[in-house]
Amino acid sequence: MTTGQAVADLLGETITALALLDLDSLQALEKRAAMLARSNLVADAACMDLIRTKGRVLEVVLGYSESNLNSLNRLYGRDTRGPWQV
Repeated sequence: MTTGQAVADLLGETITALALLDLDSLQALEKRAAMLARSNLVADAACMDLIRTKGRVLEVVLGYSESNLNSLNRLYGRDTRGPWQV
């Protein structure tokens, strides 16, 4: 069994790794998340609130990351030799 604190820690570390764009850390966290998913989660109400809060923060960070990635794809997809258009 794992505690909810391990999940909360994993979410916090994931948020930090995404903010730093640390691919190695994200890959390691992915493996830890897979192991946690196979275990039985035991958490009290306070810990579940923390997990939900960190989950919402992670959703926001991912949403901004997706928006930024889409902008970069549009930018680099343009012909950069021609004049810039708005």
